[in-house]
Amino acid sequence: MGLDYDYFMSLTPYLCCKHQGYSDKVKREIRMRAWQTALLMNASGNMKEPVTVDYLLQPEKKEEPVLSGSKSLQDSYKWVAK
Repeated sequence: MGLDYDYFMSLTPYLCCKHQGYSDKVKREIRMRAWQTALLMNASGNMKEPVTVDYLLQPEKKEEPVLSGSKSLQDSYKWVAK
């Protein structure tokens, strides 16, 4: 958070409030950057559908690694397709 040690120690009882404020600031900055990115992407005209801020802020979906000895048909398909 960019605090000096002495200043940090003087704020120790209020650290929770300071951390919450910093966290809110970071969330606002991320949302502002997503908004700006959505505007640029939509203005380029290369997108089939308009991009929204909520779409950009969605967490990435990660697939779990598939073991080669899996008995499931779906797992076997994923292993062979790679």
